[in-house]
Amino acid sequence: MDPKQTTRQLLEFNKRVFDNAFNTMSSLQDETESLFTRFMDKSNWLTPEGKKIISKMSESYKTGRKDMKSMADDNYRKASEYFVPARKKQ
Repeated sequence: MDPKQTTRQLLEFNKRVFDNAFNTMSSLQDETESLFTRFMDKSNWLTPEGKKIISKMSESYKTGRKDMKSMADDNYRKASEYFVPARKKQ
């Protein structure tokens, strides 16, 4: 078997594993945010300013998560473009 083809297959497998792990992590973070938001809505001791800070922090996490996913996808795309000749040989 061609080493480039083997490497390409490993790269595709790694991408699928990353996507599944990322989706699981995203779901867990979204559920945690939902739970925490309900907790904040019912708490009397948390000030509106505190709630605003926590909401901004949550948005920052979502933005960072989205940026990380787009960078990973871009890097996987670049790596797979290197192995395009292996695909043509099949």
